[in-house]
Amino acid sequence: MQSEYRLNDELSTIDWWTLGDIMAAANLFDRKAFDIARAFHGSYASVFVHKGDELVVTARATSDGVYYATVFDAVVATEHQGCGVGRMLMEGLLAKPPFERVFLTSGFGK
Repeated sequence: MQSEYRLNDELSTIDWWTLGDIMAAANLFDRKAFDIARAFHGSYASVFVHKGDELVVTARATSDGVYYATVFDAVVATEHQGCGVGRMLMEGLLAKPPFERVFLTSGFGK
């Protein structure tokens, strides 16, 4: 049920090691926590979804600040896939930038 989940965009509340584990478990990325934090801090917008205190979903967007944005690192923890939280995440992220076009990147075979 989506009401159990809450959106968060505050970077200071994120455990970057946990986020790295979520990415690795979803077979998307194998990245170091420090590098993940740098990427998110350098992004135009970031959104996270928590269930209680547990981080379960994330995505970030880079942008030119006017016309275009690109979504990166969209990942849902495997045990929360299929629950609608990915949609909640994308709606939260897309509500931030008022752009003409938003592009979504994906890994090969994902």
